[in-house]
Amino acid sequence: MLKNLIQKILSKKKQTDNSSLLFTKCNELPIHHFNEIANNNDFSYLKRDRNTIVSEEKIQSTWLNILDEFLTISNNTFAFNMLKKRSKIILLDRKLKVFEALQYCISKGIDVGKELKEYRMTKERLASNIGLIKNDISRLSNSIPTEEKNNNGNSEFERTIAIIIKNGYQIDRFKTVVSEFCSILNLIEQQHKAQKQY
Repeated sequence: MLKNLIQKILSKKKQTDNSSLLFTKCNELPIHHFNEIANNNDFSYLKRDRNTIVSEEKIQSTWLNILDEFLTISNNTFAFNMLKKRSKIILLDRKLKVFEALQYCISKGIDVGKELKEYRMTKERLASNIGLIKNDISRLSNSIPTEEKNNNGNSEFERTIAIIIKNGYQIDRFKTVVSEFCSILNLIEQQHKAQKQY
């Protein structure tokens, strides 16, 4: 039973989760949900029904795809850098879980030579790589500003919504989808650039 559990963790086979259980594109995901995931790592907001059960691997994979799409439609370089770091943390966390599972298997005498080879890893290097990954995760996490560090206690998200409203656009944070939100921000930025030229 333990071996089956470990093999399931290490398996790269795609889960057969129904993708309709998740928001999978920027034109589906409400901006409020996006913000909660990006800033608080609350991946339950990626589910259409927060009580459904979807594999962590499927959720993280879907989130990384949404981030890729967001980064292509957004002109916000600050958001780009922060989200790039957050996506790297997700990938490192995945790798850490796999390496910790391998280390556990080794401690229980389970042969994981094939899996070690797949990750180009040796038993001897496993512990030091786990330490390096933890350090990388910590370093990246510390380089991402938290909401408490923002001025006046206002979050960047709240300030962005205020800017959008000030520029005459109406949005509903629970209904406006990410792609529409990005389009509005891009339009506002273009308008401000055009005004500076005159």
